[in-house]
Amino acid sequence: MNASLDELEEKVKEIEYLYRHDPLRGTPNREKLLNDLKTFSSPVLLLIDINSFKSLNFLYGIDTGNIILKQVYQRLKETFGTETYRVGADEFVVLFEKPKGSEEEIFINMLQDKIEALSERPFSFDNSEILLNFTAVALCEVEESDKIITDAYTLLEETKAKRKSFSCEFNLSERFRKIYEENLYWLEKFREALKEGRILPYYQPIIDNQTRKPAKFEALVRLIEKSGEVISPFKFLTIAQKAGYGPEITKRVLQMAIEDFLFLPYEVSVNLSYNDFLEEGFLVFLDEVLEKRIGQGLFLNFLKPKK
Repeated sequence: MNASLDELEEKVKEIEYLYRHDPLRGTPNREKLLNDLKTFSSPVLLLIDINSFKSLNFLYGIDTGNIILKQVYQRLKETFGTETYRVGADEFVVLFEKPKGSEEEIFINMLQDKIEALSERPFSFDNSEILLNFTAVALCEVEESDKIITDAYTLLEETKAKRKSFSCEFNLSERFRKIYEENLYWLEKFREALKEGRILPYYQPIIDNQTRKPAKFEALVRLIEKSGEVISPFKFLTIAQKAGYGPEITKRVLQMAIEDFLFLPYEVSVNLSYNDFLEEGFLVFLDEVLEKRIGQGLFLNFLKPKK
């Protein structure tokens, strides 16, 4: 009976280990990270991303990629002298306690120096060597530590967009809260405008260099306020697309562009995205609406999908 209990206890430990560790490489995973976060009073989370790792996998194969990932994990443990967690295909996390007062700046500089050093020392495989580039972000949220991982990914995306290799913010929650509030504000504005028919195409002329007159037009989208003010898509389009309204916007612009240019002697182009075609029934809609086009010409621009 005792032997059976001992075996059961060992099995439970094994299951728990597999739950908290990457089954392929034995590295602590996201679940282990979430559990360990509870043991920190003021956690600083360092999120490290291997740039263009998919390209490395494509060029050298997944087996080589796995060898490199294991080396990155070991190098991070050696570099920072603490536990490292694998939280994505090519993303790792290291946890620290937040330094006090004047030590903060020294700590930030230390993190940046060590991340830069990672890119200067090659990784090896099959008698070959390769240098990797990394993007890393560090942040601390004492009041909302449960949001620290989500905000770290947001900061990572923002850092990459700015073509930077390192960012550090210790009071990020308030800034992100304002961004979230503004996004919700414009999403609500968009929904109301869509319902009331105030999401309309804006026709940007393409000027002929020789005649200096419009040769054709590109159909873009604008939000029209009740006051008549025209709102740039910069304010609402990305938010609306992320909320799943992309295909509906495309349908509206496409349909209105065809109606507006039905008998005009101009070509008009409309942008289509990859996500438009993922919506059920979009191809049927496209086929039906194109049958109405009897003017000079309609051109469909297929936008390259974002990573």
